[in-house]
Amino acid sequence: MRVGLTGDFAPFYQFEDTSAAMPQGFVSELQALWSERTGLRFEFRRYGSLDEVMAALQAGRIDLTPFATPVGERESYAAFTRPALTTNLVLAARRDVPDVSSTANFGSRTVAVEAGSSIEVLVRARYRGTRLQQEATAERALQAVAAGQADLFIGYQHVAVYLIEKGLLTNLEPRTNLGPSAAPLGPAVRRDLPLLRSILDKAIASVSVDYQSRGWPRAGCRPARPPCACRPSARRHPPSGCSAALGRPGAG
Repeated sequence: MRVGLTGDFAPFYQFEDTSAAMPQGFVSELQALWSERTGLRFEFRRYGSLDEVMAALQAGRIDLTPFATPVGERESYAAFTRPALTTNLVLAARRDVPDVSSTANFGSRTVAVEAGSSIEVLVRARYRGTRLQQEATAERALQAVAAGQADLFIGYQHVAVYLIEKGLLTNLEPRTNLGPSAAPLGPAVRRDLPLLRSILDKAIASVSVDYQSRGWPRAGCRPARPPCACRPSARRHPPSGCSAALGRPGAG
């Protein structure tokens, strides 16, 4: 199966360099499990943005993408499985910016988002009239807020926390989760492949909620590295969240 990915979606996955064929991180773990349980094999293809990934899916150049949200026009050309993960939307701001109500359209403040992402579509739908500043990546959007080029950032909670820590953006802080509910993330599949959607649905259902909850950045493991890139002693006493602790065949 041809799987479309953007260059990076830390902390869920990252590519080590531009020539890497396989991503590292949680998406690799999940797809390895899905492969074990279905017999499917996955070939990864990289694109510059989620817009490009979804365009490739619509054109039939890929068969699925693993982390997408069913928003906007996507359901007209893609079939979505049950969510593989859910995560909250979070608002982040500089520490000197007063509190902002998440129920309004943020007044005259400029909100930085990743261009072409599910977040941009969700924000446009939920907070009509918001002044959006599109940036190439979530990391660039956070950097724009830190530098005073935008006032607020909206994105996935785990992505924001990870990138703020990674980039040492000490003048930023996550303020509040944005309702009304968590954002689902799961495979989007070509509409002409209903059997693939059904197979993936069953594979996702077979992965326990406990295992999925361990997919967030792990204590004791380096971010965006394979699960057993922990210290050697982790195989005997693995930190909570490592695959070695889960007893998965072949882990480590």
